[in-house]
Amino acid sequence: MKPKVFIEILPRLETCYVFIKSEKKMKHLSLKDTTIHLIYMDETEDTIQVDFVILKPDTISSLEVYDSVINFRVQLDKIISSKFSTSLAGLSDNFKFKPFFKENYPISIKCRCCDHEIFPTLSFRRVLPLPSGVLDKSEFFCHDHSDSVTKASLSPSAEDCFYGNFYILLQPTNANSLNILHCERCLSWLGTFSNKILKLWDCSTVLSDEKQFETLEIAYRQFRQTISYVASTSFFGSIKIVVESRVEENETNYLLLWIVDNDLACFVNAEIDDGKPVSLMQKCVSKVLYLFQGQKTTMVESWMKNINVTTIDVAKQMLLSALSNLNAINKMLPPQSRQTNNMYLSYLDPIL
Repeated sequence: MKPKVFIEILPRLETCYVFIKSEKKMKHLSLKDTTIHLIYMDETEDTIQVDFVILKPDTISSLEVYDSVINFRVQLDKIISSKFSTSLAGLSDNFKFKPFFKENYPISIKCRCCDHEIFPTLSFRRVLPLPSGVLDKSEFFCHDHSDSVTKASLSPSAEDCFYGNFYILLQPTNANSLNILHCERCLSWLGTFSNKILKLWDCSTVLSDEKQFETLEIAYRQFRQTISYVASTSFFGSIKIVVESRVEENETNYLLLWIVDNDLACFVNAEIDDGKPVSLMQKCVSKVLYLFQGQKTTMVESWMKNINVTTIDVAKQMLLSALSNLNAINKMLPPQSRQTNNMYLSYLDPIL
């Protein structure tokens, strides 16, 4: 199996940080202008092609080897502009979700995991988009009402389907008294009930045409797009987000995210790479501090009370996939660099 590679480029400092994880024990490392050569204890070899920069092999520093991970810093002689972009478009450019439902047309909603029909026959008179959950609902009305009688309500009726960022809201006739909806066949988490309103997610039920992806891959891609959208609406350099998800009847999990750099250039393993040497592709990532909380702790409450912190609700699958990816990248960092400010350091975007 080929090594997993993560390279962070710092153009202004003309340097880069290289992280390589392999299942084999490493014996020897050598650098050339555009390649990184690895020799393992079993005498097998791997070559990593870095043709987007020209390395200075004799400037390698901070070399560490631990837990099958090797990391080091090396200066750059040149950045090849034709293969490197210093201004990367975020995922928010593609932040568009619309269910395949049509008004007054019968549809069925299936579990994405096992294809079991959750609702065999549904028909909606209206299929309408919701305003962004990042904004205050009162902003979508022409007059502000301070009295307690008039409130901005966006709850669907029995004939409505409202959709937001990778989820839909509907009011099924057979709504139960539980907080969580599970698939009757495979017991997968599908969505949540609140005041008889059901919230279903595209990563748990088939609401769009993303059938070609695995469930957790869809969940992570949609989580990343949601975070990218929140970041694009912020006016602050560093962005704090509380991600919450009701995972069980009486259990809500929280993920505290602190985006410290939202436009970093990095290179990771190419999605399709069948040959040698190991090829890489460029990605735009966010450097983040994160902390998982299994319940509403004092720290979570403090963040949620801060007007500069955004709180978002996500599917259970989105939270789990994000946490898995964050932990995987965190383990590639040097042990002394994995934690700061009582939080863990990682990067959002590359799937490792």
